Amino acid sequence: EAAARRTGISSSSRKQKGRTLQKEAAAEYKAAFPFLQGNDVLSRPMGSPGSDLILSTAALEVLPYDFEMKNVETFSTWATIDQSLKRCEVVAQALTPCLVARRNRVKAVVVLPLGHVMELWRFAAGGAAAPAAATPFPSVGWLLAAMRVRFNPKQHNTDGELRVAVQLAVKFATRAVDAEGVVDDDGRVTAGPLRIAVCTKKRMGFWKTWDVEVAAAKARGDGSLPALAFNRGDRAGTPVYLAMPLAEHLRLLQGRWARLHPDDSGPA
Repeated sequence: EAAARRTGISSSSRKQKGRTLQKEAAAEYKAAFPFLQGNDVLSRPMGSPGSDLILSTAALEVLPYDFEMKNVETFSTWATIDQSLKRCEVVAQALTPCLVARRNRVKAVVVLPLGHVMELWRFAAGGAAAPAAATPFPSVGWLLAAMRVRFNPKQHNTDGELRVAVQLAVKFATRAVDAEGVVDDDGRVTAGPLRIAVCTKKRMGFWKTWDVEVAAAKARGDGSLPALAFNRGDRAGTPVYLAMPLAEHLRLLQGRWARLHPDDSGPA
């Protein structure tokens, strides 16, 4: 209610925008996997507790997520992620928090822990034999230690350190094929069509930061997509999260399913 007052949007309008995003996201995920039927992915009624998408057992095989959705002009990134994380901790299934956000004139963005994205990249590069990530929630310190990179523990986490960690994560997950993990002149890391920028600000204005990456992608004009790796600015305490366009998330999920089930059109 307070947020609605600050933005001048009525509570009913705010709920309607949220409901619209949930329904559109459900339709997008079902369209990507036609074997999912209408009741396999449903928008949760506004105001009721739980993941913003209600998933059947079949849908959970494709979408192992707890969804939190925001169709607003501003939101608290970490509070929203933490909201989904708390739900993940109390459910029996091993779910991964997945934030889907959108605002006026901006296409939907998906935010996932980097460890999970590494697993999706592994499937894209290595097929069904791709191992699961050691942790779905790697921090900068964990990534650097896992890749045997020395760092000064007395120094604070910096954008440079996060960039190296992301670069190594991409190279490891994709087996460093082609240009994967290359850092361009603007300091963005290549991962398939994504050009990943980094941010270690403790308080990050998500849409303001994302707008910069969208503008940069348009300026490149090469078909590459914006992406953003971020944490709270600490080396060990906070996992690294990755934001990407919803369309790229769908592509990676389709690749994962195809590798896991090459002769299967859908869950039994």
